[in-house]
Amino acid sequence: MNTLRNHLLLAARDIVESNGVQAISMRSLGEVANVSRGAAYRHFSNKHDLLCALAGSMGNELSSALANSVNSNDSVKQQFQQMAKAYITFSFQSAERYALIFNSPDLHQNPTDELRQSLNEAFQRLVELIEMGHADNSIVNESIEHQANFVWSSLHGFCTLILGRKEQYDVYTADQADFVINKLWRSLAR
Repeated sequence: MNTLRNHLLLAARDIVESNGVQAISMRSLGEVANVSRGAAYRHFSNKHDLLCALAGSMGNELSSALANSVNSNDSVKQQFQQMAKAYITFSFQSAERYALIFNSPDLHQNPTDELRQSLNEAFQRLVELIEMGHADNSIVNESIEHQANFVWSSLHGFCTLILGRKEQYDVYTADQADFVINKLWRSLAR
């Protein structure tokens, strides 16, 4: 990947995490990255393309976090719990990042291929785990797509609710997260 493009994405990330998505403009990006606005436009045709690229980059981070969270020697149940905790942890590391990836209607109404692919890769991690559960008979053999959508939307709803309350990830929140994860597992398990 182009190093100036990477530099611009890092600067955009700093803006989003410090001041929110609303603070992003091609001008503010140029100022923070210490480049001309024209340099930013050479890599991103407009703010929408920039935000899709940034959300795509962050989606790749989520996919990596999910993949790295599981120990392949563990049971499917343990891997499910590890992956679900990684999803929740990812959301709490930066509420602004999470909101950009999942709660930006403008991006999802007209996503770039890069954004679509990164989010699909993250979702596919869950699909693959459910497939493993079907294969080892630890998960009820129902529609994988329906099961994955149920788990994904439940995790998303939990994270969005807690982040919307501006709660910190603490012992109380971790206890709630464990409760949700265990309920989700029981809804899938044989």
